[in-house]
Amino acid sequence: MISKEARDALNSPMPQSWVKHREGGGGKALSFAEGWQIIDEMNQIFGPGAWGYDTAPILVVDEERDGSKGKRWHVTYNCKCVLTVYGPNRESVTIGDWGTGHGIDKDRGVAHESAIKEACTDSTKRAAKSLGRRLGLALYDKEQRHVEQEPQPVSREAAGLIEMLTT
Repeated sequence: MISKEARDALNSPMPQSWVKHREGGGGKALSFAEGWQIIDEMNQIFGPGAWGYDTAPILVVDEERDGSKGKRWHVTYNCKCVLTVYGPNRESVTIGDWGTGHGIDKDRGVAHESAIKEACTDSTKRAAKSLGRRLGLALYDKEQRHVEQEPQPVSREAAGLIEMLTT
């Protein structure tokens, strides 16, 4: 069972500063959060060691192709991630999802490494989004109603002015 505090944190809005954009298929603009940010937030919410994951990449494409930059290896992996969150009494919640990664390089090993890492990160983020808005679910709403601007820090000058006006 996930604690009420953790559930509240998971369903809090995703900060706008985490949202990145890339072009997807058909020229569509896609929003995403970086993998390190999601992992860091799970550490903040649950604590290191109170969650974990297993990934299982599966090779889909491994071929050499000729192109404008010469021969390159094109590699694709699909990956299943099983994410587990542990409660205070070691009871657990398990969520799984799939992701995909592509690697292109003149070195076959580098192409495989890139594709595996991308697939594992993608599947981990996709599993994590099922835990709540803050871990990526907010990005599936086209209007992104649960993505919020963070309050801007107050400058020293403004803080001094505020203090003068309130004392």
